Amino acid sequence: TRPSLRDIVDALEAAEADPRVKGVLARVGSDDIGFAKAQQLRDTIAAFRAKGKFAIAFSDSFGEFGAGTRPYYLATAFDQIWLQPMGSLGLTGLYAEATFFKGTLDKLGIAPKFDHKGQFKTAANVLTETQMTPPQREEVEDLLKSISGQVVNGIAQARKLSPDAVNAAIDKAPLLPNEALQAKLID
Repeated sequence: TRPSLRDIVDALEAAEADPRVKGVLARVGSDDIGFAKAQQLRDTIAAFRAKGKFAIAFSDSFGEFGAGTRPYYLATAFDQIWLQPMGSLGLTGLYAEATFFKGTLDKLGIAPKFDHKGQFKTAANVLTETQMTPPQREEVEDLLKSISGQVVNGIAQARKLSPDAVNAAIDKAPLLPNEALQAKLID
């Protein structure tokens, strides 16, 4: 069984205080955690490193020529990032999708009714609309822009790059290991 986020955080905090522990080598790369968990792990790794201990991240691939942004963002909390020579860095940016059920509900003869307090109260839209309304699209785009800014700035700071250089890498991705090394995104 896989350790929980709490187990990992607790282990790193215990290791941080243990003089026998000199560092940590972590295998990262799967895209199965959300940004909140990645941020918590980044903060925990930063605290671990602040105690003078090394941290190295290793991955076979970040995204397998697909989305690897979240695991790579986590990996940037480590001192070094190692990538398998046959891997790739799928630093592809962010996207959001929403499934709308109004058409299905119409076919079933179900008409959901919700009180709307304002145009930006869009939680019920998946049941009452067939596509994003302009206010909902604005909300989603603003949220993605905010998270993207956090990711780009976090990567830029950790890798000692400019945000423009990180954005250029995102625009070019997925990257092969030699391209990622040349862009100073891996070690």
